[in-house]
Amino acid sequence: MLGALVVDRIEVVRTPDVHVAVEDLRAYLEGFELRLAIRSRSGPLPDHAVVAWRNAPEPGQAVSPPRLGLGFADGVRLTNLSPALGVPADARGPLLVPLDVPGPPGLGQPPGRRHWVWGLPPRGPLTVAVEVPALGVPETTVELDGEAVRAAGAKAELLWDPEPAIAGPLPWSSGGPAVFVPEPQPAGPAPEDEDGARSAVALAFAGLLDVEGDEVVNVEGGAELGPTRREVLSRFGSAASGAVHQVERVTFVDASSAAVVFSVWVGGSPYLLSARGDAVLRDGRWLVARSTFCGLLARVGVACPP
Repeated sequence: MLGALVVDRIEVVRTPDVHVAVEDLRAYLEGFELRLAIRSRSGPLPDHAVVAWRNAPEPGQAVSPPRLGLGFADGVRLTNLSPALGVPADARGPLLVPLDVPGPPGLGQPPGRRHWVWGLPPRGPLTVAVEVPALGVPETTVELDGEAVRAAGAKAELLWDPEPAIAGPLPWSSGGPAVFVPEPQPAGPAPEDEDGARSAVALAFAGLLDVEGDEVVNVEGGAELGPTRREVLSRFGSAASGAVHQVERVTFVDASSAAVVFSVWVGGSPYLLSARGDAVLRDGRWLVARSTFCGLLARVGVACPP
């Protein structure tokens, strides 16, 4: 598909030493892409910031990636702060997907990173928020015209029909592409005992691989996942059995579902930082959503049954 150019460059930050811009924003029938371009007098971003941008920090390493947020006029918020696990391959948004990783200078490519957004914004302002901690750039916003993006998308030209989506969750392995979903918005009342529910969610994630018989008891549909758990343990042994799944934040979408931000530590070192997963209430018990469990295992090449 040939996209239509919305804007060549919109400046976000200009200082004597740093320039940040949104560049080459192009719209398509089902979404749009943009490049977050970061230029610094001191040269490329520090190594730790580039590594963090790849979502694969080294053990014990400080994490300060450039931060990008999009705010739609209807209240949807997308940020690159927590990669989501178990996103279906046929999901069409809103989703934020980084498309490439910054490379060394002198290769003829503008500095920065391209991002794809599934879903055109509604009419009204489209807010872009940027923060670059490694260069001392605080959160700064600019506004674009959501209607201009929609109008450009209508001019996109389809060259040929796309291939059908591959079934199953989108893969995400260490250092590979991440997928970001909207910040959770309440869709109903929270549980009556919110503190108790939050503690129950944390316990379910902490006991992610616990079993009774052959049932993975803290995961939705765990009766079918015993063989999957055994495969993980046979391949990764104590690294898997000793992994710590630590809940950082729980946001209740309604009384029976919650968005969860959690990290995974293996051998005392971070393996996955601030990932976005889900929890569900089933038969009076809070469980890790099957999509989250299977998305986590997909990172290490272990597939759940259909």
